[in-house]
Amino acid sequence: MPPASSLKLHPPASGIFLGGINSVIQALARQREKGEIHIILPEPKFFDYSTLDDTLMSDNQKKYFKQVYEAIRSSNRLQYESANYLKAKYIPLSYQNRKLSDFYYKELIGNIEAEIESIKKKERQKLPQLNYPDFETFKLKRGENYLANNYDFYGKDLSTFITYSAITNQFINCQLEQISFRDNIYFDKESLEFEILKLINAKMSLFEYRVSTNVMNFNMFYNKIRKLIFEEHVPKNKKLDPLKKGSPKKISQLNRKDKKFEQALIRVVEMLFFEKSKFDKNFDRSKYILANISRLEKLDYKKLDENERNRYDLFRTLKELRDSLLNNAKEHKKPSKSFKYLPNKNSSLYLTKENEKRIKELRNYIKFDILLNNEVYIYHRALKENKNDLGVLSTIYSYLLEDFFETKKVEPVLKKGEGQTTVNKIIKVKTIEDHKLNIDTISDPNFNQNFIKNIIDFNHKKNDINSDEEIIKLIEKNT
Repeated sequence: MPPASSLKLHPPASGIFLGGINSVIQALARQREKGEIHIILPEPKFFDYSTLDDTLMSDNQKKYFKQVYEAIRSSNRLQYESANYLKAKYIPLSYQNRKLSDFYYKELIGNIEAEIESIKKKERQKLPQLNYPDFETFKLKRGENYLANNYDFYGKDLSTFITYSAITNQFINCQLEQISFRDNIYFDKESLEFEILKLINAKMSLFEYRVSTNVMNFNMFYNKIRKLIFEEHVPKNKKLDPLKKGSPKKISQLNRKDKKFEQALIRVVEMLFFEKSKFDKNFDRSKYILANISRLEKLDYKKLDENERNRYDLFRTLKELRDSLLNNAKEHKKPSKSFKYLPNKNSSLYLTKENEKRIKELRNYIKFDILLNNEVYIYHRALKENKNDLGVLSTIYSYLLEDFFETKKVEPVLKKGEGQTTVNKIIKVKTIEDHKLNIDTISDPNFNQNFIKNIIDFNHKKNDINSDEEIIKLIEKNT
């Protein structure tokens, strides 16, 4: 069915279902052989349940209908809708003629009666007739579109009509067998980590969590949490209006390019995977890159698949750019103070052919890392906005300084005649020391091979399971 965004246009952009409910009924009737019909719908509108009094439903049927409709409608969203939100109303199909008649005689004819009478009185011999279409002609030519464009239940909101008809078994050649839907879930950007963790705690048992962190590598566990959030729910960003407590100013659907959410998610996953007591609020682009660089020496390049090698080469290239900076650091010597420093801006010493080649490699490899490619951690923008590799090198120079060094701007006295210039004094070279507690987004999602090996060795001794494949299937079944 057309997406919810199609309702923002007038008339709605309904595509092949422009004819409203008749288009839906005809589409369902096309299936001649026994089988399944799957209908994918956006959420139906809120429903005015008082209008069900015009039906023959009993009180119990109305209660059941409301219960099912609310579940599909994602009732947890009610608190975020404004009080004057227009609800869809049930309208008997037998009222269609009445609705058309009211519109035709009270609005169309009613507004131009004088003009119609004036044209009737004019002599138009040998000229085409200008008779206004009568009601039956209007109904045949325009009636269906008028109803579909103006009444939710007649086709303006097809999701509402289909949901109602499916629940109440109104379709002649098929009946409702199953409903699958995802709940809306809302995240406040001011407390993203806590809200993500709250959701995980509600959806994942302690046993499942323990098993998952033991049998999965970081990327597999990260994807499991993403699936829990994005495949079982429709995550949305709620921006509160500061003038009205608890009232949303804006609601928008989250995606993989939402920088704040994705950064919060990886902080939560990092905390859970390594069983830390709190979030690392300082887990930024620098720590993300350094953590993956620290994994390079632990990975066997020959055993990696193509995608893993591309990600490996991405972080290898960033490491080489970092090493190039270190090699170009100069030392300021003076009896009272001496320190190493790097230029405040990119210098000619750093604009080398080797580094130009590395930027070309960076362009090629960066698309294989989802977070860098989606600008969750900014790097890719510099590559897209500047086609010149040396120009890119100048642009990302500040990124490299920020990611790999702690610096302080100072004005050292240089050689005689050169005057003073602001440089970056190197306070500290950033490193990640604990390799065991570093995230790894280079490796494809997979099971923790050491853990599986231990299980296989144990079960072979116990003779409980006959093959390694059975062990892996057992793990998959329980995770």
